[in-house]
Amino acid sequence: MVRFLIHRPVAVVMTYVALLLMGLAALTRLPVALMPDIDIPGITVRVEWRNTSCGELENTVVTPIRRQLLQVSGLEDITGETRNGSALLRLRFKYGTPVDMAFIEVNEKIDRVMAGLPRDMERPQVIRASVTDVPVFYLNLYRDDLQAGEGFLEMSEFAGEVIRKRIEQLPQVALVDVTGFSFPELVITPNEQKLYSLGMGHEEIRQALVRSNLSMGNMTVREGPYRFVIRFSSVLRSVEDVKNIYIGAGSRIMKLGELAEIRLAERERKGMFFTGDHPAVSLAIIQQADARMAGLKKEMMQLMKSFSEDYPGLRMELVRDQSSFLEYSIRNLRSSLLIGALLAFAIMFLFLHDRRSPWLAGISIPVSVVISFLFFHLAGLSINLISLSGLVLGVGMIIDNSIIVIDNIRQHLARGSDPEEACVRGTNEVIRPLISSVLTTCAVFVPLVFLSGMAGALFRDQAIAVSIGLGLSLLVSITLLPVLFYALRKKGSPGQVRYETTLAEKKYEKGLAAVFRNRAAWLVVFVLLIPLAVVLFRILPMETMPVLSRDDVMVKIDWNENISLDENRIRTQRLLGDMDEPLLVSNIWIGEQQYMLEKDEEESPATVKLYLRGSDSGTPRRLRSEISAWLRRNYRVARVSFAPPPTVFEQLFGGDNIPVEARISVKEGETVPPVEVMRALVDSLGKRLPGMRFRPLPVQEYTLLRIDSERLLLYGVSQDELVNRLRSLFRGREVETLRTGSRLIPVVIHERRQPVGEVLQQSLIRAESGTMIPLQALVSPEKQAGYRIRFAGQHGNYVPLIPAEEPVGVDETVKVIREVVAGQPGLRVEFTGDYFRARGLFSEMVWVLLISLLLLYFILAAQFESLTQPLIVMLEIPLDLAGCLFVLWVFGGGINIMSMIGVVVMAGIIINDSILKVDTINHLRTEGLPLEKAIREGGLRRFKPILMTTLTTVLALLPLLFGHALGSELQRPLALAVIGGLVLGTAVSLYFIPLAYAWLYRHKK
Repeated sequence: MVRFLIHRPVAVVMTYVALLLMGLAALTRLPVALMPDIDIPGITVRVEWRNTSCGELENTVVTPIRRQLLQVSGLEDITGETRNGSALLRLRFKYGTPVDMAFIEVNEKIDRVMAGLPRDMERPQVIRASVTDVPVFYLNLYRDDLQAGEGFLEMSEFAGEVIRKRIEQLPQVALVDVTGFSFPELVITPNEQKLYSLGMGHEEIRQALVRSNLSMGNMTVREGPYRFVIRFSSVLRSVEDVKNIYIGAGSRIMKLGELAEIRLAERERKGMFFTGDHPAVSLAIIQQADARMAGLKKEMMQLMKSFSEDYPGLRMELVRDQSSFLEYSIRNLRSSLLIGALLAFAIMFLFLHDRRSPWLAGISIPVSVVISFLFFHLAGLSINLISLSGLVLGVGMIIDNSIIVIDNIRQHLARGSDPEEACVRGTNEVIRPLISSVLTTCAVFVPLVFLSGMAGALFRDQAIAVSIGLGLSLLVSITLLPVLFYALRKKGSPGQVRYETTLAEKKYEKGLAAVFRNRAAWLVVFVLLIPLAVVLFRILPMETMPVLSRDDVMVKIDWNENISLDENRIRTQRLLGDMDEPLLVSNIWIGEQQYMLEKDEEESPATVKLYLRGSDSGTPRRLRSEISAWLRRNYRVARVSFAPPPTVFEQLFGGDNIPVEARISVKEGETVPPVEVMRALVDSLGKRLPGMRFRPLPVQEYTLLRIDSERLLLYGVSQDELVNRLRSLFRGREVETLRTGSRLIPVVIHERRQPVGEVLQQSLIRAESGTMIPLQALVSPEKQAGYRIRFAGQHGNYVPLIPAEEPVGVDETVKVIREVVAGQPGLRVEFTGDYFRARGLFSEMVWVLLISLLLLYFILAAQFESLTQPLIVMLEIPLDLAGCLFVLWVFGGGINIMSMIGVVVMAGIIINDSILKVDTINHLRTEGLPLEKAIREGGLRRFKPILMTTLTTVLALLPLLFGHALGSELQRPLALAVIGGLVLGTAVSLYFIPLAYAWLYRHKK
């Protein structure tokens, strides 16, 4: 084949030019995304039943729903959090489960259980998680001269009616999700003394409002030859309409405005949003699935400029910009790709001592990479961090095949062959080992798809990218390079290339002789690498994914007390005011938010979420320390958690950031351990684990109003009347709706706020006989303590125990907790957390490595037609593990999925050198050379290619060690493992493989 091709250079070159043009065309059509398009196997069910306690909601609603959902196909885990009035159920499915079908099945299960749920609760919402739901950026709107109140009401209406609609008109925008809006309500505060003197109550006011707000529709009347439509105007549309409602008061007729104070006010808010100290509206911009972030960012910046010109008093702040994050990360990877290619290219000039050969080998990188984009398009891949990382990982290996082919051709020329024969024989000699090398490298990626969960899906793109790049580099090296080499050399004479022995080759030859003189000692040295690897493995920290450096952090605080939104705001602003860390951006979400899509978190007036961005990557660590210390000093019962801001990567692979969680439950029944028992348990653990603190238990004190049923019957007061009276006293009662244009404004009867004790003492209710009865005669308050949040999993309800800080010895902590819980009768404990997920993932990676080794053995056995020679090559892998783990230890890395994949990839790469060496030794032995002479000659012939391929691969990966974007940081542990294994593996290939080969064939001539 090679002889045929080198005589048709025009046809070969034109074929590659056509492929390059198609690759460039495909590049312009490839979608650009942060991560591969992967379905998130998760569904959230949100339950709301207002004015119910968490215990009642859990027992009456959440437990029946959870039991039904346990029957959904493909369900891996289910967890629930129930608070007063609302609950969240999170379902996680096995990867590969059709999420669309699971979504339908979840809805069917909920429909089935609805018949047994309370009639006055709404149907639970089913929310499917999606990568496209992550906002591209957030636009915050505020004014310097406004505070929460009437002026903010106007700005909220303007933001919803004008700004939001203008943004949603952009073709790249799918949805604008909002929070922070303030809404109006019409407040009626009755004059209780006047009502009492007139013998009236709140019910008469409500009835008057209902009578005056009837919509009687239209009437058609005929008058002569014409027909007319008559409309009745009896609908309330303004505050004045309500004030002018006439109401009968005994023998008198009065206006409602004379009996009550009527005003338009801000509706009691369930949540707030602040940017810095300013109340604001936050708009989350969500792009269309097929839109490009760069185009959306450009359109958005033009629109913001237009807003600034049209509305000069409006301030705008663009934060959490995913488009800049994507651009920076992909630009960083492109730079790594280019720098790595240039470094690999420069190495060839140092070793080949020829001006033409490095250029020929260097051609393989751009040709292979550009044509790769054509196959990306055919395979349905996108340009994302994972696929680009695959190309960065493969660029050093891409040039290796060209180096080996060109070096072998040059060796034949140096031995006196003419250019045509040198090109044909030099290429044909290495085709078999090159195919084996590419197959072994690609084979190690195949088992990665067997990883469970999202990890296997993530590295599908990387495996395909590396396989495409290596396959094309093999094709280029055995078809294009010999043709170009011959075209440049065919006019030359035999022996034109002088292949001189370099100083490095001379030193290697002496070193190999010294190793063979002291075989036993060097074998012991190589074998000692295995226990070194075991020691390093035990001391390296274990984690699920590598820690990525960021300058921002999300902080979630649950004050764990019954506080109002205003108190929550005061505490939060005090917290931020006491921080020493300078902040560039601070966004604050207090209480319940109005987002439609971000409903996977439980919110209440006592919770706050903060987005804080500082000046450098040390900001999250410093903020974590400061905030934790501040809460310990001022609010010891508060619960706090820290997490990276949500991105596509975090949504796909982010865990709970909880190393260890102990779930304490009762052995029998659906109840939870009593509060007193849990407090005693925490005290016992504090004695057994001195220095370890746990997050506060989710416990609250509440007031229980006991209704005296006997007195209700005695005075003739119905329970509904009593409840309505209490509601209007404590938080207002909505009685009607005011229609103004496109808005619907609720009409609420409020009374002036007072403490609970004073309300019960001073407030009256009308009995059936007309007498006024004090409320304290009908209800009595009691103080009680109970759980504010109820947690549940697959096995029922539990109380979580979470260390406030990551424990030093996880296994010892787990052991102590088990012993303490075992000493409490009727309790049991289960453990979960990132630590256990990392261990499970490590077990899977061990199996992946074993499968990869089997595949490598099968390929090598087929290549060498031997069952023993593959063992020589594969003996190198356990020795090289020491190099991988040592470099990880030196650079502060750990054992995670990326470093483990680096080990697997290293195993496929490093044996390529040994394959070539063993193949050359076999070839020389068939030519009649004695064993040791064949080993020495084979080692000398392959010394330079082995050194060059190692250096090119290592230098191509070096830029990943110094990049700070997500793509570089994600791949850094992988690059460290590969570099460490390659550096040590080169020495093993050069010295240990010849020793092992000689020992295996020591009795054969």
